[in-house]
Amino acid sequence: LFGVVGILVSILLSEGRREKGAKLPQTVISICVQAVRILNHIARIDLPTVQKTLGASRQQEFYHLLVSLLDYCVGRLPASMVKPGPSGQASDLLHEAVVLLGFYCLQEPENQSILCYGEGQALLARLASLPLYYFMDERGKSILFPTILASCFRSEQNLEVLRSEMNMSLVRSYLASQMNLQGGEEVPGLPTFASRFPPELWEEAIAFFDAN
Repeated sequence: LFGVVGILVSILLSEGRREKGAKLPQTVISICVQAVRILNHIARIDLPTVQKTLGASRQQEFYHLLVSLLDYCVGRLPASMVKPGPSGQASDLLHEAVVLLGFYCLQEPENQSILCYGEGQALLARLASLPLYYFMDERGKSILFPTILASCFRSEQNLEVLRSEMNMSLVRSYLASQMNLQGGEEVPGLPTFASRFPPELWEEAIAFFDAN
């Protein structure tokens, strides 16, 4: 099953699709959405297996997959987007990729390191540059902010990078609001906040972000 990552990378980076802005067939996008969604479902059942399998020897492969997915999807969404368009496939794929990145990084320092990989714009900077929807809309924040928390929690390096890209008080406020709700608020189509950033981490996370 985890060979799906290699297959997706091959499809997304194959000759003829490397050019910036090249459109992928709908069938390829649909396969990508379902494949990443399956990985997210497995992560909710057995997170250590997903983290271990996609880490280590597959880490660079997974990094290239995430960069490809984010660049492709964001390139089809207006920066001023305040809600996903009616077609939804590019935004669905982006949402699943962002959720998967959060699961991958949660309490795994080695996995968190891919957020600052490579030359040019780091994955963290890409997350902080997502359209306004992910910073203003409650559903958008429910997609992005748990992943930002998982990416930066206990990582001074990632936090330093992110601090230069966005106002960290937004993240701290989001965490505080979820603590008040006890992380159980259901957002249709998304895992609960508590399943993406466990309650036993909340107090430490508040202290971590307050201290930094």
